[in-house]
Amino acid sequence: MKIWNLLQKIWNVAPIAKVTHKSPSGCEGHEGELVLHEVLCRDEEELAYYEKWNDSNTKTQMLSWLEEQFQKYNRQCCCDCKINFLMIPSINGFVIQFDEKKWREADFVCLFDYLKFRLKDVGYLSQVSDIKAIRKGSCIETTQRHYLKPPREFGLEYGDKMDQKFGNVMVTLNFVNERMTNLKFSATHYNDHLYKPADSFENLMRCVCA
Repeated sequence: MKIWNLLQKIWNVAPIAKVTHKSPSGCEGHEGELVLHEVLCRDEEELAYYEKWNDSNTKTQMLSWLEEQFQKYNRQCCCDCKINFLMIPSINGFVIQFDEKKWREADFVCLFDYLKFRLKDVGYLSQVSDIKAIRKGSCIETTQRHYLKPPREFGLEYGDKMDQKFGNVMVTLNFVNERMTNLKFSATHYNDHLYKPADSFENLMRCVCA
């Protein structure tokens, strides 16, 4: 089912949860009530749009913009106000705030899916692709999620450390009610004796922007 039809359906049928506290999105209720949780599937129309996007200048422009913003961040220059980078121990990533004046919603969905496919191209395994909607007072927060893990290594000798590549990667596309809000991308790596050190986030950005 197309995401826009699904969001409309969720909004029309979702039950109202009890109100508690304010959430970060501005909706009321920290926990809320789960109204949808299912496997994320694209219909034929969405898949056809993705194929066109994948061969378009729009894709090239979006990835070039993302690469440029990361280079500015590394040089400690001012980035576009629509993107923020998260660089803390064990977790690196970015958040892009959706701007309808800058992007089309369908293209943002394509970027979200592209990040998953690009990681699969370099050996990552898809663990979860799902969509979840939670009712919080008068709001419905909907999240599409891709969660990927590096491939398992077999045949290692005793004492050999596992290659975690860039760590586990999470990509989410978020909505409040029927409005797209942001795309989040993060890599979480392990810091223990079982794993080799993770490859750098800089190399991960080179990979996804290629």
